[in-house]
Amino acid sequence: MAPNTVGMHRSLRYTGVAAVVAVWTILLTATAVTGFDLFGEEPLSYLGSQPRSAALFTLGLAVPALLLTAFHQYLRGRFPVSPGFSLAMLGGLVGQVVAAFVPIGGEPAFHRVHTTSALVLGASLPLLMWRFAASQPPGPWRRLSYGLFWAELAACAAGLHLSSLNVAPVAEILPGAVFHTWVVTVTFGEGRVQPPTPRSRVPARAGTGSRFSSPVVEGHTRCHHRRGGPPGPAGMPGGIGTAIAYERRSGSRGWEAPEPRRVGPRRLDHP
Repeated sequence: MAPNTVGMHRSLRYTGVAAVVAVWTILLTATAVTGFDLFGEEPLSYLGSQPRSAALFTLGLAVPALLLTAFHQYLRGRFPVSPGFSLAMLGGLVGQVVAAFVPIGGEPAFHRVHTTSALVLGASLPLLMWRFAASQPPGPWRRLSYGLFWAELAACAAGLHLSSLNVAPVAEILPGAVFHTWVVTVTFGEGRVQPPTPRSRVPARAGTGSRFSSPVVEGHTRCHHRRGGPPGPAGMPGGIGTAIAYERRSGSRGWEAPEPRRVGPRRLDHP
């Protein structure tokens, strides 16, 4: 992995934790300003329809959505994930942004758009956690990821039950709390880092009967023989007077081996 890519991933690592801190801080501030009843019948979305908390509600959803989008990039670089994971997470974040800027009150069309976006966001949480767990290699980390997924499913089931009992805010908080636990876990967890792709190299091969071996170069090389002497061993066309020139297929001129020095037959002096 390139140094600049590593630096970018490090800078994005804690964006998920920042999103968790932002959403809890801003929305709890909005409930304190308005005196919103967290155990009442109205869902948290009605914070966006009250004048004193409308701006805080929009910030409490839009800012974490942007931070989680950056966190998604970090997860793609660190962990093995599938396209289904990205589709579920980014689709849910789009729903979160729409719910942030389209209030639940007012015209019926706005109410339907906000409700649909909130449902998309809620359904994306267990879906993305499932796809993340399915993409992890076998081992303790995968088992932990699946454990968080089952906890999210249980929280969604409990939220549906609480919603039928008209305790809407707690019904929305439970699945979000488990998802935020997942965010913190994958931020500080020891999952398997996705290894960088190794660069391919062309191995060096020595020609048959040649005294010279080709250097390790990037790209394909060609070997040319020049006739400069008597036939050599093993049927080589140049013998001792052969020069080997290497030329890259890219068109740039490589290097040529110097002409080997001719060596005459050894003289044997007899007494």
